[in-house]
Amino acid sequence: MYGGKSLLSRKLMGEILTRTEAHFDGAVLVSFVTLQDQQKYGLASRDSDTLYQLLLSIGGCEAAMIIRQEGEADCTVGLRARDRIDVGSIASSFGGGGHRLAAGLSIRGGLEEVKNKLTEAFEPWFDQS
Repeated sequence: MYGGKSLLSRKLMGEILTRTEAHFDGAVLVSFVTLQDQQKYGLASRDSDTLYQLLLSIGGCEAAMIIRQEGEADCTVGLRARDRIDVGSIASSFGGGGHRLAAGLSIRGGLEEVKNKLTEAFEPWFDQS
């Protein structure tokens, strides 16, 4: 964690953090990695654990979602949660897997479509509050 990372990997992390969107009054943070990002910065170091830790450390954040565009109509999605939201159940509803606090899935669709669909999947967790 404290060494050996490329400057490009840190710049990519900055891009992802800069475009992070807050939903449900900041309880769910959503960001993404585009095909263009991957061409520009490369795939050598995904740094996903560090990225999720940073997002989950933000006050009021209950869950974080990172969408990675794998093709024009294909994405992978990583979900992490603190304790209130079961991201495993969200992932499984889209054919993915994992557990309550860490899960993921692959899904067909464009980046914006996937972002909207998955963000909506968090709604029941806030309707119950």
